Amino acid sequence: MASRFSIGVVVFAALHGTFRAVMGNSQRTLERLSSATTQLQQRQASLTRAVSRYGDIGGDAARRLNGELTHVGHTLSRLESQQARLTRATATSTALRDNRMKIYGQGLESYGMARAAYGAVQPSVKKYMSFQDNMIDMAITAGFNTKTRDALGKDIRAWSLKYNQTQDDLQAASSSLIGNNIDNLDDLRAYLPSIARAATATKTPAELWAQAAFTTKQSLGIAAKDFAAVQNIMTYGGKAGSFEIADQVKWLPELAPQMASVAQGKEAVAEMVAALQVAKIGAGSSDKAANNFNNFLEKLYAPETRKRFADVHIDIEKSLMQQKAYGISPIEGMMNTLQTYLARKSPQALAQFKSAMALQDDKARDKALLALQQNFGLGELFADMQMMAFVRPMLANREKYRTIRAESLSTANTDVQAEDYSKRLASPIEKMKQLMIASSDLGISIGEQLTPQVVGFVDTVVPLITQINCWVQANPQLVQSIAGVVGGLLAFKIGLLGVRMVLNLVATPFISLWKGFQTVRSGGLLMSAAFSRGGSLRRLAGLMSRLSRGALRLGAVLGGGLVRGLMIAGRAVLFIGRALMLNPIGLLITGIAVGAFLIYRLGAH
Repeated sequence: MASRFSIGVVVFAALHGTFRAVMGNSQRTLERLSSATTQLQQRQASLTRAVSRYGDIGGDAARRLNGELTHVGHTLSRLESQQARLTRATATSTALRDNRMKIYGQGLESYGMARAAYGAVQPSVKKYMSFQDNMIDMAITAGFNTKTRDALGKDIRAWSLKYNQTQDDLQAASSSLIGNNIDNLDDLRAYLPSIARAATATKTPAELWAQAAFTTKQSLGIAAKDFAAVQNIMTYGGKAGSFEIADQVKWLPELAPQMASVAQGKEAVAEMVAALQVAKIGAGSSDKAANNFNNFLEKLYAPETRKRFADVHIDIEKSLMQQKAYGISPIEGMMNTLQTYLARKSPQALAQFKSAMALQDDKARDKALLALQQNFGLGELFADMQMMAFVRPMLANREKYRTIRAESLSTANTDVQAEDYSKRLASPIEKMKQLMIASSDLGISIGEQLTPQVVGFVDTVVPLITQINCWVQANPQLVQSIAGVVGGLLAFKIGLLGVRMVLNLVATPFISLWKGFQTVRSGGLLMSAAFSRGGSLRRLAGLMSRLSRGALRLGAVLGGGLVRGLMIAGRAVLFIGRALMLNPIGLLITGIAVGAFLIYRLGAH
């Protein structure tokens, strides 16, 4: 009995862990099987020693020991066999999973490497090719050789980094200058740094500055080396009034040709800037002010203007030329001529003219000028309202005009933009722009090194493609046959990969099922051994079995006749209650019963 109890305890301990492993994973099941096998081997060795030691005891004891030894040996053999099967199932499942993951990994690795290589190379090569293509366009327009083209390209990249302008913006400015026949490399090197710096300081596109540069050279005769002085004059004028420098740059290409008849060089720029500041006083916007001044310049020497002045016996061209000889600009000379005419006509006419020009309402001012014309016989001299739109603020602010003109001209050789430029570079937006420009320049450098390889590859491949094209056109039937074979091989390869993957996916659940079956079978084998050799465990299992059968019978009784009986009794009580409550005799019987119950309760107490 002690031997049976000992074997039962040992096997039960192993089976308890194995049963839990069945609910877990196969690896823990294998560990429990190994532990149970080891314990059974130890028990087998102990029984063998006992048989050898007590071989001379009674026959019944010897038979029991031999029987137990034989049973343990059989159990051990079955456990070892089952352990081997479960190990093979686990290994097969793991191999399938690893193979599947390997296929996935190889595909993702190849895709990732290709995507990374393309993402690293493509932007740089594309950026350099675009930059170089723009340089080739400029070289074709200007007639540059390769050396000059490359030198200008290096300068543009350097100025871009220095003055915080993108390479594309400076190339656009360069193209604008070259397109306007400013194609001397020295002139370009004089213009572009000033253009780039001013574009950053004023947040005005470099291309607009390039158009302004061309206009000052073309119309006002200002050399490239003096363009920085033009920028200083414009910057000071913008600070002295409300006509901003960005608007000056915008209107300069249209106004400069008109100013050519008024003045030349830096003096013309100072005249224009001062006149625009005064014109803005009498206009609601910069565009309207510039348009009023432009209309005045167009009418200054127009035939109809000469005729109107001639009608009142004034040679306007002679008058303006005489005043210009004394250093008075035609703009201011026109104002002097008008005032002189009015004063000669009548002091009252001059006074009324100044009063009319001071009116802010356009309709009221036009009406006052018409009355002045009729009252004093001024003819058509003041009938042009477009011209008067500039004359009015000019007559009222002549002193301001003279001050801005003189002071802006005096700052031509002063770096007026220096402070604005420094403040602009400190902006967080400009800092981020610096990072972008530096990154773009790095991309151009990388692309410059990689592009020759790409171009060399293209030069190698294009002749091959041409030859293949000729061969294809000469052998259409053979090409169709080859295409069919290649397509079939490609389809076969793709199909083979698909079959491998499908087989892997299909085999995986079956292998998992086989592995689970082996796991459950291992647990069942150990459980069977425990119940067959576990002594008290077997009797406990029998008792539990009998109790379960008794519980089933009791449940049948409770769920059958007993339940039906209780339902019949409940219906009877409900029927009797309704009968007692629905007639007087029933109510009387109910009252007597309640009274008797209360008397009984009181007597009991």
